[in-house]
Amino acid sequence: PQEIEAALRANITELIPWLLHIARNDQEIRQVVVLAEQLAEPSVLAETFEQLLVILDEDDGRKSNWLVLAAKQRMAADQPRLAARDLLKAFSLERTVKRKAEIAKSCLRAYLQAGIDQEALKAAVQILSSTNSLRGDQELLLLAAHIAEPLADREHTLTWLEELSLLSSEDRAIDERIVRIKVYMGRMREWMARAGRMETSSVVG
Repeated sequence: PQEIEAALRANITELIPWLLHIARNDQEIRQVVVLAEQLAEPSVLAETFEQLLVILDEDDGRKSNWLVLAAKQRMAADQPRLAARDLLKAFSLERTVKRKAEIAKSCLRAYLQAGIDQEALKAAVQILSSTNSLRGDQELLLLAAHIAEPLADREHTLTWLEELSLLSSEDRAIDERIVRIKVYMGRMREWMARAGRMETSSVVG
């Protein structure tokens, strides 16, 4: 019975690209995806979604969706680094600002789960350098800083934290991180100025 079930799952997985191709609208696509998630192994399903970029001639928005679905399955298969890579590709293909922001944050979260390294930092820099519209997203700036700071990339960390501080002026923890980095970098005058503002803010509060 297990062999028969495995064979059945494999046959259904092979049909997924065809079923997605003939789907007439987003609702039918979601139905196919739900069915696939119930029957296919996450890593196998992720590969299937990744292959759709080559198999099907779709626009960039649809390709981005395939990669997001692939990333979801990579996470389910405990493969966060592969998920992050899929999400970074999806981010590059996506055109809507709101959707790009969601994908970008998911990408950096996946990198944080996979383990912080230069690949993760490169992704953070790429994302935040791509468009100014994303630099107003507080969570995205914080995620990027969480990646850069342990790698001792103080320039990027400081830039992102200072941008974040402007958006959340009441967050004392962010100011403390900024002061600490400036001390490490030997920027004492800036450190003294910010420390003075923090003290004034504390007294007023």
